[in-house]
Amino acid sequence: MNCGRGLYLPRGGGWGGGGSPHWWHFNPVDLIFNPILNTSYKGGLKNLAFVPSTRLAYNANSVWAFAVEEYADFGAVNNLQSGSNGSHQLYGVIDHGGKTWDVEVGVVNGRQTHAQADPGA
Repeated sequence: MNCGRGLYLPRGGGWGGGGSPHWWHFNPVDLIFNPILNTSYKGGLKNLAFVPSTRLAYNANSVWAFAVEEYADFGAVNNLQSGSNGSHQLYGVIDHGGKTWDVEVGVVNGRQTHAQADPGA
């Protein structure tokens, strides 16, 4: 999860952005919430979708971190879906920060429903 940037290129070819990610550091645990709004710019603001991401990480030391990341899609802002009707993807992640390379490896368990918004559709 790249919480350090405000813009990213989401699925569907549109642009997304969010407010600043919210970081809470409880050494050695971090909690990060990123309230992302996604749009393809087709149809104006009515197609904004709420697609937040959350990360809970345990920093074992300055090199290794173990995390759970959740990516959700609650649909269009003007017709938000409940948590049980939105889509959710849950990742187990291992991060290794090296001198030259940072490596992140994850395994996903996803649940997607008909309510998943695609602003490009």
